[in-house]
Amino acid sequence: MGFGLRYPFEAKDQVYLKSILLPNLKIILPYLADGVILKNAVINIEDNSFYPNVSRDRIGKDLEEKLCYAIGKALHMWLLDNLDLSFEQRKLLNKFIATYYPEKKQ
Repeated sequence: MGFGLRYPFEAKDQVYLKSILLPNLKIILPYLADGVILKNAVINIEDNSFYPNVSRDRIGKDLEEKLCYAIGKALHMWLLDNLDLSFEQRKLLNKFIATYYPEKKQ
């Protein structure tokens, strides 16, 4: 497990806002641990703080960055909670999360 930078989802992935497809929204995770591959992800945003642009095909740049950060952190937290990792792997993943997805994002 190593450190990676800026991984876009494949074109097959879909992002929805309250079940409405946002076809031009591209999720780019700021950091992704080596060995993690994302394919055919379907994300439905239910949070009321997210809203589409006038064309209803994406969200604003600031919201997009917050969403990418949240998905990246949630993915790595899920890995930590659900994979059978050795002590060293768990320690490395915890350090990765603390370094690249700290609790408070500026």
